[in-house]
Amino acid sequence: MVFFIKTEKHREIGLYNIKYLSADLDFFYKMIIQHKLKGLATKKGEVLGEFKQGGFSSKINYVDHLRDLNKIRIDNNQNKFFVIFLYFFKILKKPIKFLRAYKNKL
Repeated sequence: MVFFIKTEKHREIGLYNIKYLSADLDFFYKMIIQHKLKGLATKKGEVLGEFKQGGFSSKINYVDHLRDLNKIRIDNNQNKFFVIFLYFFKILKKPIKFLRAYKNKL
């Protein structure tokens, strides 16, 4: 994903909050939900950047990642019941991945 944001809007939203593993996601929530900023998508065939596997987010334990996402959603005022629903939905969607990650935490 590539996005461009004007400097004054970035200053308005603030810096990335490094207390989150997914600080960029928290920034996007603030940008879209709190500040109501809108953007434009590129056309389907346009490529502005390329992301390869093996980055930081691919090394995060799945359980830690889900918990981090929950914290970001709740801290950005999403409905707690909806956040809990999404948490269990993601576990049901990838139960083996969840069990392996949970086992590795023990």
